Amino acid sequence: MPNPHRLLIDIGNSTIDYLRCSDGKRFTYAHHDQALDEILSQHVHEEIVFCSVVRHLSDRLVALCETQSRTYLHINSYHKIGFGMQVDHPDQVGIDRLVSLKGARQKYKGNLLVIDAGTATTFDLLDKDDNFLGGAITAGLGMMRDMLYEKTDALPYVALEKPATPIGINTDMAMKSGLYWGYIGLLHMMIRKYKHIFARDLTVLASGGVMSLLRDELKEDIDGYDDMLIFEGLNYLSCKNIL
Repeated sequence: MPNPHRLLIDIGNSTIDYLRCSDGKRFTYAHHDQALDEILSQHVHEEIVFCSVVRHLSDRLVALCETQSRTYLHINSYHKIGFGMQVDHPDQVGIDRLVSLKGARQKYKGNLLVIDAGTATTFDLLDKDDNFLGGAITAGLGMMRDMLYEKTDALPYVALEKPATPIGINTDMAMKSGLYWGYIGLLHMMIRKYKHIFARDLTVLASGGVMSLLRDELKEDIDGYDDMLIFEGLNYLSCKNIL
């Protein structure tokens, strides 16, 4: 069970998400200069457990915790995770990827594939013996949309949503179709490749806000959707690395 006097914080590329263990409520902040100050000022008694992929925000949170004499745990190294690392440069693997896999391992046995669809979309593989095998990284759906808008002169900025038909009869509809169905195809093919490698002995889990838009089209590919994996991992690691 999570310590009720604890905040679990995930500092991502675009947002800061945290879980308040006292009531299980989740909050999201966009990145801005005072975001971490605001979070800590609203929770003055809680211990802090966090992981981050943004170095200057990691440094800022550590400095705030030390200035305020807060008890904190920074999950900042694969050594704290406990996986075998069968990749070329373990220290370069995003710590959020490993923490999410740790959360997944608390619920599922066997070979795992965790897909996290955020600013970037990551595909992370953990074998049945708890070896991290690597995976894949691609641009997130929102990033793809943004690049179409920013890197062209005439293409509009469109909402990320399922189009009524895959046949676009205007530019807006054509972009929505290409983004939505193109991304479904990307996910389907990546899952298919990994399942082939593991002779289908692979549990596939999805997380991330964008996946809530896409998962209905991937019911035959994905075994479960769980947007709390990273918090499950942070909580487990906080219990193992006693504060």
